[in-house]
Amino acid sequence: MTSTDTAVPAPARRSMLFKLGLIASICLNVALASYIAVNLQAPEPATELPLLRNAQQLIKTLEDRLPARDAEILHEVYRTRQPELLAARAAYQHARAHVIVVAAQPNLDREQFRAAISDVRDKRIRLGDLVTDIVQDTVERISPETRQKLVDRFRLR
Repeated sequence: MTSTDTAVPAPARRSMLFKLGLIASICLNVALASYIAVNLQAPEPATELPLLRNAQQLIKTLEDRLPARDAEILHEVYRTRQPELLAARAAYQHARAHVIVVAAQPNLDREQFRAAISDVRDKRIRLGDLVTDIVQDTVERISPETRQKLVDRFRLR
């Protein structure tokens, strides 16, 4: 008996490779279908303004790094600017809604659309400026020791 007598015939080998490929394909399809099903069932992300959510995260992060005395200064500054921040948020959301209305028109007016996009950008910048003002006012009022610790922490990044 030779070594070729004990080897698996070529058609049988191809059949086995085809079956293994088919099983791998089915497994990948099941995994993909599961991924899609999970994502379809996942709750919609919050429609809250991303910039404001980031502002709140920034303030929360800053608060966590401040001693209680300085964290209270942050809260005070935030509370005094909160009406302005909320008004800017509402203006931004209104501008975003206007862009959608303009874009949904059957005959898009390019100039009106560009103006609406520009308005959204201006409103977003205004929100960012307000957050920057809150951080700036806080940093100017906190203790020099805390300010130095914050600077050192960010410097190391």
